[in-house]
Amino acid sequence: MTSSIRTKPMDPSTIKEINSKALLEATMFVDKLLAGKTRWPRYPVLSDWMRNISAKREIWTKTSQSIRLNHTKCVDCSRCVNRCPVNALTMKNKTIKIDHSKCISCVRCVHHCPKDAFTWKGQQVIRVPTKNFKTIYLELNRIQT
Repeated sequence: MTSSIRTKPMDPSTIKEINSKALLEATMFVDKLLAGKTRWPRYPVLSDWMRNISAKREIWTKTSQSIRLNHTKCVDCSRCVNRCPVNALTMKNKTIKIDHSKCISCVRCVHHCPKDAFTWKGQQVIRVPTKNFKTIYLELNRIQT
């Protein structure tokens, strides 16, 4: 599945091709699922492994330490603070701070920043607009007809 955040720009035609392929594959899978011709895959070893890792707080703390805020780009709008589901971002004296011991790396802060002020592993994050399911469904029906 294509990520909605990138550190390097992609050619719009490449993005469209990737999204069209993913949309077609997802639609074919859903059709087979609804027709009873396939099952939702479950990978017990992987899911059990992820559950065990997730239970330990260290994995989230370590991952979240890759997320940084570029204070020169930040306009202190506090959108990121308001969107954080675990209150890992706080604003004091017009400065936003990330508490990596609370952060779960959901990247909602990154997605809602109007100035792309966040970095991932030192690289500028470029947000790619995402589409809701209804828009994708309508586009798919237009492609198929």
